[in-house]
Amino acid sequence: MIRVPLDGHSQLKAHCGQIASGGKDGFMLVSAEADAGVGEIRGLFADTEPVRAEQTAKDEFKIRSETIELTLRDGRIVSLIDLKLERELIPKGQTGGLVIFRDTPNYWCVMCRDAAGLTKSAC
Repeated sequence: MIRVPLDGHSQLKAHCGQIASGGKDGFMLVSAEADAGVGEIRGLFADTEPVRAEQTAKDEFKIRSETIELTLRDGRIVSLIDLKLERELIPKGQTGGLVIFRDTPNYWCVMCRDAAGLTKSAC
């Protein structure tokens, strides 16, 4: 584990396993062979790409991680690609939807929804 100064090196923040309070330093796990002299950043989030989101058209957005690419058009999921399997998960001609719940049911957990809670608007 090494401490890395982040001032002036904001691109390193995405590769840190933890950020110190104040955000000036990050912590990374580093793996090195005994005689290598150079370590390789490993573990936690160090060896993953950050999630990226972009607007690709007026009403279209893409969200991409190492493992999936999600396309939203007019508020509907029109494509969900598993990048590891190279497979489209939304059947051709169909779309998927998003359901947003306000997380304030009886026991303050969206998994504990009661019938009355399901009829309430999220906004």
